Amino acid sequence: MPQIAAAQIRACYDAALQVRLGSIGATAAMRRITADTGMTAASALDYINIIRHLINGDTFTRTMNPMATDLILTWIAQDFGYDIAKTAAGQVLTHIEYYAGLPKGGPQTAVHAVAQSHLNAAPLPSLLTLLTKSATDLAAALARSPAAREARLAAADPMPKSTLATTKVYLRNMDVVATVLLRANGTCETCKSPAPFLRRADSTPYLEVHHILPLARNGPDTVENATALCPNCHRRAHHGPP
Repeated sequence: MPQIAAAQIRACYDAALQVRLGSIGATAAMRRITADTGMTAASALDYINIIRHLINGDTFTRTMNPMATDLILTWIAQDFGYDIAKTAAGQVLTHIEYYAGLPKGGPQTAVHAVAQSHLNAAPLPSLLTLLTKSATDLAAALARSPAAREARLAAADPMPKSTLATTKVYLRNMDVVATVLLRANGTCETCKSPAPFLRRADSTPYLEVHHILPLARNGPDTVENATALCPNCHRRAHHGPP
């Protein structure tokens, strides 16, 4: 398989997700990738199928280069979690054994190292863990003396650090969201103030739909359990006094 660029790999990954969901066929996705990125049809189709197999934890027979392997396993970890990413990395190692047994195969040492590094990676912290740490760090910062805080600011790296995290996302019923927003008619249902601005996308009043009994506490995703709030009231509902 010829060397490909990171942008082409990303296009294949995004297309594989759409194929997996059934929103587009593999052949149509391949044609779109070739038109958009200049990738060959054979390579695009190979990568779409490899990515689908990896996400599903299935074996595959085509090869990937080390960069593509690293990027794809990283994206799988971000989108599907640590366990699925580890299974995918294991399937890469299974493929390497298969490829080494072919008449013209080889050990794929670099790809093996990438897959092994993903197998050895620690699980990503949860978003809740990071938010809890941020709250603890803020409390500590507020408790410092002004002199201590100034000294730390002077020594701090101005560029923020970054990390990856896992989080559970609820797939909201958009009919519930639409019904609640239309019911509110541009007015916050708590403070009764008009929406603070219009959405850039469609110029509709910007309100946020909030679940009264949170979905995380087994609240239903229904119109009756939802309310349209301005950003201030929404933050108050989550972070203000009970």
